[in-house]
Formats: sequence, C-alpha cells, structure tokens
Amino acid sequence: NENLDPEGFVNLGPEEIARVNYMIGQLSFTQGKNQDARAFLEYVSPESSFHAKARYLLGILEIRTGNPEQALPHFRAVLDIVPEDSPSQDLLEVRGLAQVAAGRAAYGLGRYAESADYYAVVPRFSRHWFTAMYESAWSYYKQDEYGRALGELHSVTAPYFAKRHIPEAYVIQGTTYF
Repeated sequence: NENLDPEGFVNLGPEEIARVNYMIGQLSFTQGKNQDARAFLEYVSPESSFHAKARYLLGILEIRTGNPEQALPHFRAVLDIVPEDSPSQDLLEVRGLAQVAAGRAAYGLGRYAESADYYAVVPRFSRHWFTAMYESAWSYYKQDEYGRALGELHSVTAPYFAKRHIPEAYVIQGTTYF
C-alpha cells in the first residue's frame, strides 16, 4: 500500500505495537489465515495488556489446526496471566473463555479428570458457569462418577436456569440412571 508509512512505526511505543500485532492477528484469525494470525499473535509482548487475549487466540488456533495438546499451554498461560480478581472485565471474560476451552481440550484428549478440574474453577454466577456445569457433567459421567454428574445436571435443570434450557441434559441424566 503506497499510503503506508513504515517510518511511522518507529514512533509507536511497545503497547501500541502489541495492540497493532494483536489486531492484525485477530483479523487474520477471523479470516482463517492461520499462519499470519500465529505470526502476529506470537509477537504480542508478554508485558502487554493484549498478551492474554493473544494467548487465548493462539490456543484456539491450535484447536483449529487439530493440536489440542499444544492448545492447553496457551489456555493455562491465560489463567496464569489474568488473576481471578482482575479489575478488567474484558480480561475476566478471556479468563473464563480459557477455562472452558481448556476443559474442552482436556475432554477431547480423554483426560476427563483434568477436564472436570478446569470446569470446577469457573466462578459461580459468571457468564460461563452454566456451560461449565453442563460440560463437567459429561466429564464426571466419563469417569463413572455418576453421582457428581447427576449433581451438576440437577443444577443445570434447576428453575434458576429456566431461560438456558439444554434438552441434552435430560439425555445424559437418563443415560446415567440406566
């Protein structure tokens, strides 16, 4: 592009450079350009406020390319970077997404106990709590911990969650009873 001023990047600070790399990485991710996305996201500095988001997307890229084992370290990194009591709602959202994604990746690898552990630390009343309870029921079921699976399903089918009905909850409930 003839309108691009490469000299202008010299004037950017580290946080602005990280932001540009994250934004281009996110755009490339959305467009399905996995190699470009990886290159830009890996360049986001660990000191940047965009690092946790970049690591989450790198984990999703690993899932997208069929490497769930390589995705888990990225999701764990997000959990290490973003404290549970972070004042940033944006980062807490990324943390919650990483917890659920790590649970799903571990489940997909057949590591059901690890999967249940990831789901168990999703904060109560968070946006991802319902999903974590439902999906952890499957993890407990696969571990032959039927009582715990039914406990999670009892919570998921409670009137509190009437607006978030999942018919499959009754399928696993019925399967567990028999």
